[in-house]
Amino acid sequence: MTTPFLVASNIHVQYATSEFSLRVASFSMQKGEHCALLGPSGCGKTTFIEVIAGVKQADQGEVNIDGVEILSLSETERRAFRLNSIGFVFQQFELLPYLTVLDNVLLPVRLAGRPDSTVRERALQLLGSLGLGNKEMQYPDQLSQGEKQRVAIARSVIREPAFIIADEPTGNLDTQNSEAVMNLLFQVAEDIDASMLVVTHDTSMLPRFQTVHSCEELFT
Repeated sequence: MTTPFLVASNIHVQYATSEFSLRVASFSMQKGEHCALLGPSGCGKTTFIEVIAGVKQADQGEVNIDGVEILSLSETERRAFRLNSIGFVFQQFELLPYLTVLDNVLLPVRLAGRPDSTVRERALQLLGSLGLGNKEMQYPDQLSQGEKQRVAIARSVIREPAFIIADEPTGNLDTQNSEAVMNLLFQVAEDIDASMLVVTHDTSMLPRFQTVHSCEELFT
């Protein structure tokens, strides 16, 4: 039997500012699997994926990604693991306004070490493939919403992570841009053979995923 790429079990997160708590008994993904997590706003989707990515520490539970137990790592070790193995696409883009498009894309590489000319060339090629080849020296406030999301995608995959996690990547986009962004995410994930977990409430996207889970199914 194939060992899952991701196993999360007995997750418990208690919110300090409310009585709400998140509990997940079991969740798993296979290597290369593209999975959607569906549910309304406020059900705990973002908290769950932040725990999986090691951004947020759970009060209890285990998260094993490709043989690495994330929640047992120190904060420094979790940060290093994210930089090397996880590409996180934020719903609000989280682009730094004082950096150019190119520098935003190269940020994860610079945080991990000094980028060389090969990485810079890859960033330029990636931007070109995403239709941003003439935007590399612009700043985020000069971009449309769809362009910002494409920059966020480029940044998330510049290090060719084994795992892409996207939090409502089409939540701020119109229908046309939403379809384009999802096309890009699937294309990039396939190009680098990455597993992918996408949080969404857009049911029109679900047929494209191999697996779909709902908050009602997973969370208690």
